[in-house]
Amino acid sequence: MIESYINPLLQLLHDYKKDKGVLPEELEEIQKIIKSHVFSAKTEYAAQICPEALIVGGMNPLREIHSLLSYNIHSGSDADATEIALRPRSAVEFAVESLNRHYEEQKNFIDTMRKTREEKT
Repeated sequence: MIESYINPLLQLLHDYKKDKGVLPEELEEIQKIIKSHVFSAKTEYAAQICPEALIVGGMNPLREIHSLLSYNIHSGSDADATEIALRPRSAVEFAVESLNRHYEEQKNFIDTMRKTREEKT
């Protein structure tokens, strides 16, 4: 389930950061990670570039996803792995919904301000 969300999440992070005006090299790195086939590298990278807007109570939801999945792969029994594999869902949903909402709110604000400026001139 998480695998179907990671590339769209990375693309959303790419678009968010592009609108923030990050360096082209950073955007290229995100695209490189999206094209890679190493799932754990994708989750780890997403955690590293998580926007401050998603960090709640000192918790980075993308780091939580990566940590839970890493434990699942490296340390857990089959029973633990099954239980833990279900936990990241809420973190993924929170991250995607929050980032989408934040991104859309910023775009709407910028569009409104641009229109206001254009009307003044």
